[in-house]
Amino acid sequence: MLIRIYRFLKRAKLRTKLFISFLAVALLPMIGMGAFSAVIARDSLRDQLESRVADYVDRAGTQLDAAYGRCQEAMDRVVYGDELLTLVVALQNSRIRVGELRLFEEAQRQAMQPVSASIRRVDFLLGGDPGLQYNNKALEKRVEEAVAAHPDNAAMLEREGAFWFASEDSLYAVRTVPDLYSRREAARMVVTMNKREFFSLVKNVMTTGIMPISYLDGAADGIVSYNGAQYLYGSVSLQAHNWTLYALVSYQFVIQRTGDIVRVAVVAIAAGIGLIALIA
Repeated sequence: MLIRIYRFLKRAKLRTKLFISFLAVALLPMIGMGAFSAVIARDSLRDQLESRVADYVDRAGTQLDAAYGRCQEAMDRVVYGDELLTLVVALQNSRIRVGELRLFEEAQRQAMQPVSASIRRVDFLLGGDPGLQYNNKALEKRVEEAVAAHPDNAAMLEREGAFWFASEDSLYAVRTVPDLYSRREAARMVVTMNKREFFSLVKNVMTTGIMPISYLDGAADGIVSYNGAQYLYGSVSLQAHNWTLYALVSYQFVIQRTGDIVRVAVVAIAAGIGLIALIA
């Protein structure tokens, strides 16, 4: 191959040799600089977006931790209050009807609305025979499945007496109600929240370009493909159940701007080839 090129150059006219020489001397550095500029621009744009996402998740994490803390404090006030345990013990001893505890549930739901507008229900799950009659069976099954499916949930329930879990549409905060004398679990308090509304409290932390925040198990920092598009994302660990929250921002902006630089470089190279052809 090299021999053929050498023979071609040896037989070529002076004008052709000058044209090829100009191309080698002028355009090769231009091509190198264009490629280098595109890479530098891409990395710079990506760094800017990553900085935005990192700032967003830090602020969002602070807000969500605060919301989580407010919910936990409100639940603790109910759990350690005299009225709840008195109602539970009375119901277990058949001294009151289930309706009185139902009224107490509704009163707590209304009382907790200022804490978070996402709260939809407050339920108490009783143990033993009273639970067979009283408990919301669907909710009770959902809580037991969450405990059985994730060892972290069981560990947190044992260690802290509380854990949070999520379904497709809802968040559930579970808190044990301890017997003040035996310290054993007398019941469980379950607060059901609208998941979208709970997480929407961070929507105004940063303006355009950021998708709603959510949690993605097993994700890692970098670029992720989602619905056929690429996204940069950052993460922050929350106090709530050791969750990690992720914010996604479209990588398309970086691709488009880098493509613009490449197109400008191609036009400049084409113009250079034309100019060299005229000179030669």
